[in-house]
Amino acid sequence: TLDGNAILSSHGPADVPPASRPWMQLPHAPPSERARQLLAAMTLREKLGMLHGSCNWHGYVGNVCPIDRLGVPSIKMNDGPQGFRDNLHPGSTTGWPCGLAIGATFDAEAASKWGAAMG
Repeated sequence: TLDGNAILSSHGPADVPPASRPWMQLPHAPPSERARQLLAAMTLREKLGMLHGSCNWHGYVGNVCPIDRLGVPSIKMNDGPQGFRDNLHPGSTTGWPCGLAIGATFDAEAASKWGAAMG
């Protein structure tokens, strides 16, 4: 099983004192309580930063910056389920429905057109 304590403590900055991470002191608390405590410690800017990839120092728009003062590691996201974009080619974003969604339509003609367009 995944241990949230191990994940955050192993990927967070070593110099963040445990006292500044009260949610880490509650290993048996429900995730909702730990999340509530983390959110209470975050600034509005930090909360908004978690909603979109904006950490351009990695060169990809799908990276969320870490919150070092709280021991929150960076998050690397990817477009999906079948899309692509990058900062080097503005306007090149694609947003294809995933194969499962196309299959769930039971529309052979739509699936064929989707496949042809995807290449």
